[in-house]
Amino acid sequence: MLDIRRMIGLLVVLGLGCGEEDMAMPSADYVSAFYTGVFALEVGAFDRADASLSRAITLEPEEPAAWANRGVLRLRSGDYDGAAKDLKTARSLMPESGAIAMLQGLVERSRGQSDAAIEFFGQAAEQGLVKAQYARMKEVERWGGAGSEQEVWVQLEALIKQVPHNPVLWLERARQAGKRGDEEALRASVEKLGEWAEGWPDEARRQLRRLQSEAEGGRALHAMFLHNVLLRDHKYRHALDALIVPAERLGDPVVEFLKLHSPQAMPSPADLDMYFESESVAGLGGSDWQTLKPFWSKEEVEVVAASASQVRGTEGIALDFSGVSEINGMLAVDWNNDFALDLVLVGADGFQLLQRTEDGGVEDVTDSIGLDKEEMAYSGVWGADIEMDGDVDFVLGRSTGPPLVLQNNGDGSFVARELFDNVDGLRGFVWADGDEDGDPDAAMLDREGQLIEAVNDRASVFTLGAKKAVNGIAIAAGDLDRDGRLERVVVDRDGAVMAVSQGGIRELIQGDSPVDPAALLIADLDNNGALDLVFGKRAHLASETAYHSLDLKAQVTGVADLTGDGRLDLLGVSDAGEALQLVNRGDLAYHWQAIRPVGGKSLGDGRINALGLGAEVELRSGAFYQKQVVTDPVVHFGLGTYTGADLVRIVWPNGMPQVEFDLKVDQEVRAVQRLKGSCPWVFAYNGSEMAFVTDFLWRSPLGMRINSQVVVGIDQTEDWVKIKGDQLFAQNGVYDIRITGELWETHFVDWVSLVAVDHPVGTSIFVDERFARVAPSLAIYATTQPQSFVVVQDDRGRDVTDRVQVRDGQYVDTFGRGIYQGVTREHYVEVAVGDEVPREGPLWLVGQGWIHPTDSSINVAMGQGSHPPPQGLSLHVFDGSDWRVAHPDLGFPAGKRKTVLIDLSGVFPRDVPRKFRLQTNLEIYWDRLAWAVPLEDSVMTVQSVPLARARLYYRGFSQVAEADTSSPEVPDYHALSGTSQLWRDLVGYYTRYGDVKPLLAQVDDRYV
Repeated sequence: MLDIRRMIGLLVVLGLGCGEEDMAMPSADYVSAFYTGVFALEVGAFDRADASLSRAITLEPEEPAAWANRGVLRLRSGDYDGAAKDLKTARSLMPESGAIAMLQGLVERSRGQSDAAIEFFGQAAEQGLVKAQYARMKEVERWGGAGSEQEVWVQLEALIKQVPHNPVLWLERARQAGKRGDEEALRASVEKLGEWAEGWPDEARRQLRRLQSEAEGGRALHAMFLHNVLLRDHKYRHALDALIVPAERLGDPVVEFLKLHSPQAMPSPADLDMYFESESVAGLGGSDWQTLKPFWSKEEVEVVAASASQVRGTEGIALDFSGVSEINGMLAVDWNNDFALDLVLVGADGFQLLQRTEDGGVEDVTDSIGLDKEEMAYSGVWGADIEMDGDVDFVLGRSTGPPLVLQNNGDGSFVARELFDNVDGLRGFVWADGDEDGDPDAAMLDREGQLIEAVNDRASVFTLGAKKAVNGIAIAAGDLDRDGRLERVVVDRDGAVMAVSQGGIRELIQGDSPVDPAALLIADLDNNGALDLVFGKRAHLASETAYHSLDLKAQVTGVADLTGDGRLDLLGVSDAGEALQLVNRGDLAYHWQAIRPVGGKSLGDGRINALGLGAEVELRSGAFYQKQVVTDPVVHFGLGTYTGADLVRIVWPNGMPQVEFDLKVDQEVRAVQRLKGSCPWVFAYNGSEMAFVTDFLWRSPLGMRINSQVVVGIDQTEDWVKIKGDQLFAQNGVYDIRITGELWETHFVDWVSLVAVDHPVGTSIFVDERFARVAPSLAIYATTQPQSFVVVQDDRGRDVTDRVQVRDGQYVDTFGRGIYQGVTREHYVEVAVGDEVPREGPLWLVGQGWIHPTDSSINVAMGQGSHPPPQGLSLHVFDGSDWRVAHPDLGFPAGKRKTVLIDLSGVFPRDVPRKFRLQTNLEIYWDRLAWAVPLEDSVMTVQSVPLARARLYYRGFSQVAEADTSSPEVPDYHALSGTSQLWRDLVGYYTRYGDVKPLLAQVDDRYV
């Protein structure tokens, strides 16, 4: 995954460390072009990075940093000559730069020029770069020339003097000492490693004991085993990251200007003259209100207020509800993913769900959601996609006992569950990624004010941490110090504010008066680029070094831009119970950016809740960085004096990243979640280029969930796909086939084999490329040349014959889209079998097309409610008066550009017109439907092609394109969208890069 924190840390350091008076000030255009290029490079948007860095070079050709970064771009793109040229120019502009010399060394290493790489790494090491010194040492060892062993030892000893507390170096020293036969150095190194062992995993400690034992005999065979085991340990990995440039990064960009004055990465000064003008909320008279909330529609914000007896809105909502007596007793959220906010009320009389109607009002649907009418008092309600299935669940606090989770089944019903047994009397709840593993976690306050963090292990399983006595009454999540890490921000009963993180607790604001109850809101009120804190009747405006308090005339319960002027206003209740809006006024016209995340389309996805609750949004403007959690429909950023947002990056609740560029300042923009696919891709050399053939390994999807309880079983661990004769040509005596894993999954490959099939002219051969409960046989089938059917129509009588006559990428797509990706309404194609098709003997249906698949999250979501489950293909045959099922479960095409073979032998009754239907509710797109007669195996000659070589390496991510919405996304091997890692690694051990032929030559359970 992109190491955002590293980039942020460098930018923060540069902002505090620069300021030399002799440096020229760059233009705002240059700063924007430079940093857009840097961050586009880091998120893998290579075209954008190239354009921006080239523009920066044009604007300031004497600044070496942009030249160097374009060199990194060329390096990551595989253009080594272009990279060397740009880096040579950068180095000529600043010969003393160790960072540029390091990059030059990486280019030469990628070219295979060890001598030149060692020379450049040495030049960089002279400037004190530890990574360069380590890279030089490893390159010398890899090169293996005369005297290299001694040179490696000398460099390693020098490194340890420079970085004495790095366990990676001491383990390397043990390994090298074992190679040299230096028993004293070996024992000393192993003894030193024991200082870190206490925090290591059990398996690592076992490997260390084995290393200690063999070190007594002067051997260090287990040094590499220990290293491999330790790669899963966070602290060891961090120590390794301090030494290496990972293969997937291919060089770190230069993030500070080398000749020009670098801009400061800090917010603008706080607007200390701002104030809030108190106004009564029109239409909400009375004096007994308990809480007010913003209620977003598509274009504006309504205000809804609740009291102990009623709920009212400024646009006509009016109903009675007894018991909303707590600040957290009302929630505005989209529970059914129709992109309209609904209302949830809790209080002394229990729970009520109000669904938004088309006319803008609300309808009470509590009785229709399948829950028992439980008369129980609740202290608050919060929204979160607890099981991460794409819809919002409700967390209800009780005055005592564990909270109740209402699991949203996605079909209008809920199931009540207790998932947090260790929490007694929930008072506060936050849903945000606290451990930075790509999924939101829960943080809760109980009735004693204790903080309990629940790490999300997914599938509604949580690991609850120890209770922390913080005396808290309100909690929120935010990145207040802009370091890329979300903190739990807690207000205690005395009005003190603290930030709680993995690093401990730090005080933000000292308490000076009791505050209870209170809602804690984190928002940039003055648009200066720093997050402010609001709770009780006070706002605290953040500057770079302090908070400035501002007294308010209401107990604040909500925040939103109510007037549309780009300044956040507040909602609250006066001491007399009046509904007030506090209109934001100020003299500093700072810029702002509002983002409205939209979790996918209304149809055809269903993996992200409509509001994107729990997602993270990061914004960069020049060197400046901010990060916020999605808790409301609109995420508001202040920009201060920055005139635009160069980049916005969203990490959706399922961990999937998305980047937006060129957002217009001082307005709201929508960011719609984009779909992603899965499974490894197969490319082959076709005589002129590497071209996409298909995807595969569908038959053994490890961990694929059918629903929330059942993981699909694996009956077939082999997958066969056909590569046509015109798709594969020999080059220099070998066939070149490349399998890429570019999507969010881990592949386990034990054996790869190529089989050549010769068959007579006028015949065809196929593999049945279906996924089915009963897996099709792994066999090669010879047939006559497939012939098209004369008449084909869809389930609504529309003629689609021309769509399935030839395999031309024109697909049948007349079935629409469903709520969830991959599943639509039940539909079929109906085929009339003409007289030209033999009535006697064996007969095959040859179907060619592709499937838009579901995934585990969608299957879990569908399995919770009353949704029709995914149904594979079934074959229905006309019997003269009705349709009967001939084959009930045929599965589906296993991916893109696939062929399915269905046996039609003997399925048609005699003396009636022959017709059949292929029926399903899956998104299956047919390209061709044809018939063929199977032939004897004897017409084929089958020969295995031995594996000549197999190499595992890091490549990057192919650009993908689709011809239209009916067509699959097809990758272009020769066009990379980027090389930066897009997905978080699944936890576990991975095969090292390099020669892997021994692992793939036979079936032996030794996997790549």
